[in-house]
Amino acid sequence: MRVSARAIAAAALIGAGILVGPGASPAMASVAAPYCDSGLSHFSCTAVGGWANPVTWTITSNSSSYQVVTTDNHLYQACTAFNNEQVYYSFFDGTQTQTSGTASFRCNPGAPA
Repeated sequence: MRVSARAIAAAALIGAGILVGPGASPAMASVAAPYCDSGLSHFSCTAVGGWANPVTWTITSNSSSYQVVTTDNHLYQACTAFNNEQVYYSFFDGTQTQTSGTASFRCNPGAPA
């Protein structure tokens, strides 16, 4: 019986987006994924699905995740050439936390397109 209770609890946490592993996407996206572009071993992303100050960006680069908080809808970060990047953002809209879909791209060492 204990195993069943643990499995149910884990499933509830996963469904709520609380229990996630490295590189995991948000459980349910409530706004559009950010628009991201990469060049010269940097990337920039813009929150296009709505935003409110502050915006918390979650970046996963080759299975290592970190967060950056900005006061606007734009993110600019350095990246390692050819690394796989995944970016999503979240913000509080006054009623609830909104979480975007995930943008996935490869860090481009060359000039941006």
